[in-house]
Amino acid sequence: MRNFRYIFWFFHCICGLTSLTSYADGGPKDRPINAVAPDTTQNPSFDSSAVNVRQFDQASLDSYKERTDFQYNEQQVDLSWWQRFKQWLRYKIAELMSREGSYALLKNIGIIAGVGALLYLVMKLLGMDAAGIFSRKSHTANTKSTVHTENIHDIDFTAELQKTIETGNYRLAVRLLYLDCLKKLNDSGLIRWQPAKTNIAYVNELDDAILQSEFKKLTRQFEYIWYGDFSINHQHFIQLHAAFQQFDEGLK
Repeated sequence: MRNFRYIFWFFHCICGLTSLTSYADGGPKDRPINAVAPDTTQNPSFDSSAVNVRQFDQASLDSYKERTDFQYNEQQVDLSWWQRFKQWLRYKIAELMSREGSYALLKNIGIIAGVGALLYLVMKLLGMDAAGIFSRKSHTANTKSTVHTENIHDIDFTAELQKTIETGNYRLAVRLLYLDCLKKLNDSGLIRWQPAKTNIAYVNELDDAILQSEFKKLTRQFEYIWYGDFSINHQHFIQLHAAFQQFDEGLK
């Protein structure tokens, strides 16, 4: 019985070695053992059937040549400078879009254009002059009725303000409102007016926190319109005028 086990174990080893050898040689073959390779030494057969060569009808070809539908001769057209410019622009855009990363560039351009359109819309809603942002003209170039002196005690604010409103010079009108506000604060003893002082110095002189906060808002609006050289419309001026009047009522 023990000998039978040895024989069975030996038989399994032989079978395992045989299978490993067959896989090492590339595995079992698909073709049968008795398959015969095709004979490639024989000459290939040629088609010997007769060929009927057809000729074109020259008369039909000539008739087609006479028809305008079959005439494809390109005619030179003189383009205008505008047409040449559009042609060049289309070519440059197509060349740009064919480059790597053109999608990201187009996306960035779209974002910049969107931000610019949003800023323009906000400025229009606030009544600002978009062209005035990049203008380097002096702050008093469009103010024919300028303040006669920096001494706020010598200015007739009621008369000057009426003139600027009638002429539509709302920027100067806002400046007069602010100077009049400084005069009233000085007359109330809340600030000490001096021509060389800055606006922020007047803000810091106010001890009352609520009064200081309101005056700071008016100061920001004044500087934004006057020193920023932004023009405002009638509706925006009415809102600012009401804010200055409300501040004056608080002083009383």
